[in-house]
Amino acid sequence: ERSGKPLMLMTYYNHVHRMGHGAFAAAAADAGVDGVLVPDLPPEEGEAWMAAAEGEGLDNVLFASMSTPEHRLRSVGGLTRGFLYCFAVRGITGLREGLDAEVGPFMRRVRACSHVPLALGLGISDPEQCRQAGRLAEGVVVGSALVKAAMDALDSGDDPAARAGELARALKAAMY
Repeated sequence: ERSGKPLMLMTYYNHVHRMGHGAFAAAAADAGVDGVLVPDLPPEEGEAWMAAAEGEGLDNVLFASMSTPEHRLRSVGGLTRGFLYCFAVRGITGLREGLDAEVGPFMRRVRACSHVPLALGLGISDPEQCRQAGRLAEGVVVGSALVKAAMDALDSGDDPAARAGELARALKAAMY
């Protein structure tokens, strides 16, 4: 049963391409997906996918990083639908000790270039980081920490869903 909250799907473009833009968008919509993020499809090359997604009522979510120049922020800020996914770290995904000092100024730059809600993610792994990110954005994305919690549970013979659920509840509580 759906919670009434948006359901997002992140996938690489090879899956979309192989299935076909229209078929992929239709299958995602039929499955109850509200939006799709295709991180390896630049918007300049994504016109056919974006049209198929829009035709099925799906939000095509784009992203921005701290190294994204202002002209590019304006471009992705105007093309993204639903929200703009902002990367909280420079470099690759994974757990971090704290939020990068540049995140606040970065989010101010993004806000000046976009009129959709912002979600902040990558490297956010504990309740304090979640609380800090929640002050800067309308949404917070946590991935690696939940995967690590599940894997740690498997290694110790515990229920991975329960362990990830405990972390998810703690992260959500930190936001409010």
